[in-house]
Amino acid sequence: MEGEHFLEPEATTMTTNIGIIEEPVFVSSYSENIHQKQEDEIQEESCEKTPVEADSDESVTKHSSQNISQNTPLIDKGAMQSMSLQVSRDLKTQQENHKDVWLPILQDKKRLKLEEEYYKISPRELVYFDVLDQPKFFEETKKNFDELTKENNVRIDKRWDKKEIDKMFSKGLNPNSLITSFESSKWFVKESHFSKDPVILDLGIGAGWTTVMLYENMKRENPNLNVKQISVDDSPYSIAATQTMLNYKNIPYIVATNPKEFSQIQNWFENSQEGKNFSGVVLFLEKFQNVFNCLGEKSIDGVYSSHGTAYLSRNEYTTLFKNFSRTLKEDGLFVVDSLNILYTNKLDPKLVLAQMLAPKTMKKLLTKKGIEYIYGGQVQNDSKYFVGQKTQVLTGFNTSQTYYILEWCNYLLKRFDFNRLVKTMKSLLLTMDVIDEYRSDVFPSSLLKEIIEEEDLNFKALTNIPELPIFVDTQGFRLVKEK
Repeated sequence: MEGEHFLEPEATTMTTNIGIIEEPVFVSSYSENIHQKQEDEIQEESCEKTPVEADSDESVTKHSSQNISQNTPLIDKGAMQSMSLQVSRDLKTQQENHKDVWLPILQDKKRLKLEEEYYKISPRELVYFDVLDQPKFFEETKKNFDELTKENNVRIDKRWDKKEIDKMFSKGLNPNSLITSFESSKWFVKESHFSKDPVILDLGIGAGWTTVMLYENMKRENPNLNVKQISVDDSPYSIAATQTMLNYKNIPYIVATNPKEFSQIQNWFENSQEGKNFSGVVLFLEKFQNVFNCLGEKSIDGVYSSHGTAYLSRNEYTTLFKNFSRTLKEDGLFVVDSLNILYTNKLDPKLVLAQMLAPKTMKKLLTKKGIEYIYGGQVQNDSKYFVGQKTQVLTGFNTSQTYYILEWCNYLLKRFDFNRLVKTMKSLLLTMDVIDEYRSDVFPSSLLKEIIEEEDLNFKALTNIPELPIFVDTQGFRLVKEK
């Protein structure tokens, strides 16, 4: 799905499809006008909110604002016009990147043929990215990272460094890695009932695959609404990688590297027609818990996290839910994915090879025998949440999603496209390795129900969970009236 298109602003009066600036704008630079306003009017590195803090017994702080932000400083008309001008220029730069870097790749006849065949096998809503274009992704992401860190004092998280984000991107090159996030984000959108332009919080964006699919699902179901998707991660590598994915898909975005910039964007959304008309993604470089400093009461329509919050502690999750209670609108949703740490994968190479060589025959044979999963014994569970329990090893799969990658590999094999075949198989093996590697650190989504019950929180668990592989744990919760 292609994103919206934005026009080049004039030097003084400008008209764009995010709105009209009717009066002349005379600015020397965005930073001179807007950043000075920030220094004068915005508290240093703070959005001036009081979220619930981890390990705190204090009740949720009450707020009166019903908007996206609260206590954000007013920006005068000239400053907001300057910001509209700068945003329009940034969006034009994104358009040029898509046109110059990605459009020649996307319009290549051989690639178009591959994409056509890919979507005969996998759902058309999945993101298709040719494995041979992986170097271009890394090249563009490095440019984004260098620009992001050049003038901003950003902290590098050792856990989610460049190597880890490269993994997150590479495993998304096979459709089996994407399908669970696609299905859970589609479920999130289906269960949400938006009558007005929604504001969505997307926590933990990895390499950008899910951020793209969430936004596209939102726009697909709500084509006439302006979707404001706030995608948060504290890794600058994640922000840079997601910029690349958004440019690839031609989805407009704005980057906030600190609370000052985020507050400014919120003010622009609320107090200018251009901001109200904006539909796209805000990439916010910040820790999850700190984001709630910047959000007003009942200001968010829904929260989605595909494995992003899965590495929080129990106390951090409790705090997160209490902040959801304050910032989510009534009936607002929280949908979350994590690994199911009671299962791990160690694929049988012979079985995978047989399924790849003859996917339809093997599917028919295994289905006739009533086989959906093939089990290969148990190993010791190293999770602190299931002490003493065993983890079931899965050596093979016969689910419908399994055959997305198997049939795709079969297609590549028939074409003797061994380069793509090898790289695709590496992506599959990397996905399996990541599942096993990260499993011990995961807070299982299924345990979130216990937190809600123990803390007597005003959330109700959803029951119509989509059918996903058993090694994925997806849960959904709806905010209800306070008890």
